[in-house]
Amino acid sequence: MLVGEGGRGKTHLLALLAACVATGIPFLDIFEIEKPGAVCFLLGENNSGDIHRLLFKIHRHLAEKLKTNAARKDGKHFGLHFQNPLEYLPKNLITIPVHGMNSHFVDREGRETSFFNNFLEQLKQKAPEGGFQLLVFDPASRFGGPEVEKDNAVATNFIACLERLSLETPGNPTMLLSHHKSKAAIGQPEASQTDSRGSSGLTDGCRLQASLSKGENNEYSILQVTKTNFTTFPKKLVVKKGKDGVPEFKKWEEDKNSNAKKQAPESNDPYQGLMK
Repeated sequence: MLVGEGGRGKTHLLALLAACVATGIPFLDIFEIEKPGAVCFLLGENNSGDIHRLLFKIHRHLAEKLKTNAARKDGKHFGLHFQNPLEYLPKNLITIPVHGMNSHFVDREGRETSFFNNFLEQLKQKAPEGGFQLLVFDPASRFGGPEVEKDNAVATNFIACLERLSLETPGNPTMLLSHHKSKAAIGQPEASQTDSRGSSGLTDGCRLQASLSKGENNEYSILQVTKTNFTTFPKKLVVKKGKDGVPEFKKWEEDKNSNAKKQAPESNDPYQGLMK
């Protein structure tokens, strides 16, 4: 789950990731795509025209990255899975606008809806050869139902729907959803796993949660993993909105406490470090 305040750039970041998985082009220039493939991206706050313009910008951004990569003379080219990666964008990326629709996966009691079951059947019937690599839902509030942010049990049932999608969809794709920050978390200097709005059942059920927070100004955002069940915590990184709103890697964020740790005097406590 990717958590961030409204307007921070979650949709653009997810769209870029979806396009990178579809084409095999490294995400933010630094994260290689191990296995490119089909992606299904459901957008709740964007109509067909919005999505067309968004993907046009993403396509133009990636075309520029490929051009720059080909012209490099320092030998630091990133690898490609396909000779013409952008040809795979319309082949591998399916976008579905649910703007103006009731697209809840669960009802007020947490029971699966007809929309959910119909969507699952469509995924099974229309899955490409090799199945899907990734399913993206933006934002969670459009799919969770009216009680998901209020009731932990209903939130858990919603997470179970996502798990079922992964288990039963050909390819066993990764599930990725965006979610809004709580009012209390907006503007806080440090991100945490309690940033997501509403029920804690969403954060508890997800295996990984990242936060997209405001950086030094509105053009910069800090991407930070705040919860992970299966990996170590990676470094925070800074992304910058390009002229079209498409995010680009700017730098790795320095640990504000790193210097303090280096300068801290050694302790005389003989038990220090026993639990490392």
